[in-house]
Amino acid sequence: MESWSAQEAQALDLYPGDLISRPGEGPGYEHFGVYLGAEICGHFGSQWVYDNMKGQGDRVVSLHEFSLGKPIRVISTAHNDRALTLARALQKIQKPSPWKLVSYNCEHGAREVVEGRPYSIQLQAAVGVSCLMFALMWISSS
Repeated sequence: MESWSAQEAQALDLYPGDLISRPGEGPGYEHFGVYLGAEICGHFGSQWVYDNMKGQGDRVVSLHEFSLGKPIRVISTAHNDRALTLARALQKIQKPSPWKLVSYNCEHGAREVVEGRPYSIQLQAAVGVSCLMFALMWISSS
């Protein structure tokens, strides 16, 4: 698919400020972003997404580039002020933060834009599973 149209975004029930994800490059994780809509940063006609990408940091990309041809899923709809969510995204783009796996990955950035604070449920789950595995290995070796 060359680009996402407004009709395709509407079919996905995407609204500016929505927290979205798609399957990540590796198994077991999702890549997160925030759908910004069609009219952002003075660019019209394409569908835009905020994300934080390894090696690139905070950025705005087309919905097509964000999806990489993979299915997009709406994680949550911005129940807060959509204008505030979009303002946070623009602020992040004006002063971009670099991607960092543990302290500021794509989910941290997207949740900060939507909810006002950076955190990663995926990272919390991975740390929890790692701690559990370590504890089980320690117990079994005792």
